[in-house]
Amino acid sequence: MGMDLDLLFPVQRRDESARVSEEVAQAVSSRSPLTFRQAMDKARAQVDLKQFYAVRVKDGEPILFRTKASVMAESFLMTMGEIYSADPKKTFFVGKEEKTAEEIGFVYEQIDTQILYGLVERLENQAGGNPVKYKRPYLRTILYNEVFEAAFKETVNHNNMKW
Repeated sequence: MGMDLDLLFPVQRRDESARVSEEVAQAVSSRSPLTFRQAMDKARAQVDLKQFYAVRVKDGEPILFRTKASVMAESFLMTMGEIYSADPKKTFFVGKEEKTAEEIGFVYEQIDTQILYGLVERLENQAGGNPVKYKRPYLRTILYNEVFEAAFKETVNHNNMKW
């Protein structure tokens, strides 16, 4: 049974959506940091969160369930929002390297639903391991690295098709 998930996630009114997009574009063009709300709007525009939730129908009504995947995806969106709202010259550690928010943000702009879904799926399937001591830098790093992993996989797949 197919279900239109757009019913569960109401679309913003067109004038409100246009206003938010205009605010984001204005902040980006002026090189000023985005507010956290603007940064989260930018991150949500890149990723379709509906893909990470479970939907079940009970008594003819769709019920939305948070899943481990949706919680992880929301954490990654918060990480993206943190970088997008930071001063462009502020530095963060990614792995063992210091990078500016502008550099990290440029890489994060390449993230889409497919890249994030692949990362979340891989993390869900990993067995236990040691607890992460510094969660925010860890999330920032694996999200940053995933963009390059996805590009590498795409290149490999493309080159294999040529043979």
